Amino acid sequence: MQPISGLHIGSLIDPQYFDVRLHHEDWHGPFDPSRCAGYDLVFLSGLQPDFDRMRQLSYFFRRGGATVVAGGSICTSFPEFATRFFDVVCAGGVDSVPDVVADYLRGSLKSIYRSPAGQISSYNVDHGLWAKSGIDPFFHLMETSRGCRFKCNFCVMPTEVGTHARYDLKTLAAEIDNAVSSSPLLSFRHWYPMVVLLDNNFSDDRAHMLQVAEMLGTHPRLHGWSALVTQNVLHDRELVRTLARLKCIALFAGLESLDQEVLRRYNKTQNLIRRQNVIDDVTFAESLGIAILYGYLFDHRHQTAADMERQIQAIAANPLMPMPVYLSVVAPLAGTASFWDDLRSGLLAPDLQLRDLGGGT
Repeated sequence: MQPISGLHIGSLIDPQYFDVRLHHEDWHGPFDPSRCAGYDLVFLSGLQPDFDRMRQLSYFFRRGGATVVAGGSICTSFPEFATRFFDVVCAGGVDSVPDVVADYLRGSLKSIYRSPAGQISSYNVDHGLWAKSGIDPFFHLMETSRGCRFKCNFCVMPTEVGTHARYDLKTLAAEIDNAVSSSPLLSFRHWYPMVVLLDNNFSDDRAHMLQVAEMLGTHPRLHGWSALVTQNVLHDRELVRTLARLKCIALFAGLESLDQEVLRRYNKTQNLIRRQNVIDDVTFAESLGIAILYGYLFDHRHQTAADMERQIQAIAANPLMPMPVYLSVVAPLAGTASFWDDLRSGLLAPDLQLRDLGGGT
């Protein structure tokens, strides 16, 4: 779910002092605890369901003599708590990594480093670390912004970031060229390069979105790109036409649910535009060659199993509506407005585990 965090962290570590390697458990498989010796500095990052795994890995790496630095969702929301399991905790964005490395070399590490996720420093992303680490994604993976200004109360973005920050366009242009040129000669992404943008909300800043789309659409080597956007983008027909013209081939839209009550309950205001027919909007985008992807959420506290089945059957029966790429249940992610509401109402189960909050348990 966050395949480029390690790439950005590694790119912020000076190769003059360190031999940087990446290990992504979704790509390589679980890291073997018997191989945890021999490392000086280890960075761990993950989403909330990954936190228990991060604690486990930290134990083995620290026992092997490494200094362990951790970041990600729980470390950002509850940094003091996270210091119980790691030598160093990074709260916020990856931009504190150079300070961590410099203090490590001086022998003066602090327990917590804070870098607001809404502030992006200037640095170059080294996509050559993929090949060096044996990682060969099908597409080029990058982001052009961070965060989201919407306040959906089941999402961690309002508390972890709370704003939207953009990368410099010149930096992005250099990263695109680096990604293509550093890809293995015999790889698909070298001969037919396409980009997947992993911005939390690519459409948060319309002007920036259009500037990036123009850059991607006019790049002489890129054949297509995709991004994550809010549902209201699909309702803007002229914008959709522009994105299609600029080589957009897929959009993951935050549709979430066709149940208006669910959308209202979780403050998904961008999906509640009057007179919007999302199925018509999806059909229009796909008629221009843009595949529309989305996840679908159920709220088992307010919907019956019959309600859920009716919604999926309605989608399956409509030839104009693609099936969701995943089904999930609304989980009270720690730190979200929904979490605190459920906690105050006594709705959280005793001995609740972070790994129970992945949306599939």
